[in-house]
Amino acid sequence: MRIGLLVIVVLGGGARLAWAWRTAEPPTGLHDPAFYLMLASMLAAGRGYAYLGPEGGATAYYRPGYPALVAAAIWLTDRPPLLEPSDFAVAVALNVALSTATIALVFALARRLVDVRVGLAAAALVAAWPNLIFH
Repeated sequence: MRIGLLVIVVLGGGARLAWAWRTAEPPTGLHDPAFYLMLASMLAAGRGYAYLGPEGGATAYYRPGYPALVAAAIWLTDRPPLLEPSDFAVAVALNVALSTATIALVFALARRLVDVRVGLAAAALVAAWPNLIFH
């Protein structure tokens, strides 16, 4: 059971990492990904949850949970002796890690609700589901 789950998680995480490595580009334009990354960078730099749009100032338009999580990761990776990757690279790495952890969490939930076989099947589905890899 443990080896099967480990194989599923490693393959699912590898697929997510490969996809992110191949296709990830920093967001441009006036789209949600660019705003979320900007807000996270502002939080990590200690400038608050502020919007740099035409009006400027604080915002409640975008929910703060995801930018706060990314800001924490940016802040942690900005400290010595770690390398200082770009804010975008930190956000991508965090997304890959959380998406991979979701595979194991789905297994745990399905195992608890039904049994180990169903847990492994559910984890395999989540690991291989195209939309969960691409997004």
